[in-house]
Amino acid sequence: MHAARTRILRNVLKFSKHKKHIQHNNRRISMSPGRNEMASPEAIALKIKKQQQKKKDDFEMEKMREAAIAEEAERKRKQEDERKKKEEDERLIKEAKRKKKEEAERKKAETERKKAEKEEADKKRKEVAEAKKLAAKEEAERKKLALKELAKRRKAEREAAKLAAEKKKAELAAKKK
Repeated sequence: MHAARTRILRNVLKFSKHKKHIQHNNRRISMSPGRNEMASPEAIALKIKKQQQKKKDDFEMEKMREAAIAEEAERKRKQEDERKKKEEDERLIKEAKRKKKEEAERKKAETERKKAEKEEADKKRKEVAEAKKLAAKEEAERKKLALKELAKRRKAEREAAKLAAEKKKAELAAKKK
């Protein structure tokens, strides 16, 4: 079956080649310079017109190609600008976040520092108050001791005066007797 099919195809191809060869020969004969209709002025004008149209079409195609290239370049430039703007926005956002974080840390540190200062001041105030209280207590004890001492001295003086008075009385009484 395969061989038969190949044979048929080969015959068809031979025939078609022969037919094309014949057509080609006919065209060559019909296009010979003496009988060719292309040699007429209308045909030459048509040929020139076709060449001009082809040049015009080529020029328009070149213009369209340049416009497409320019459009593509503009699109790429816009994309690049957009990308740069996006990167700049992202950079600014990161910078703002970083600054905000630094500001928060600075405020936190400032708050902690103030808190520590306040605690230190409170501690000093308490120490000063404690020292004043202790000094006042010591002063009160010293005054109390001084008063006791003064009272003892006065008592001793009174007793000494009393003894001296009794002694004098005893001497006077002894002199009188």
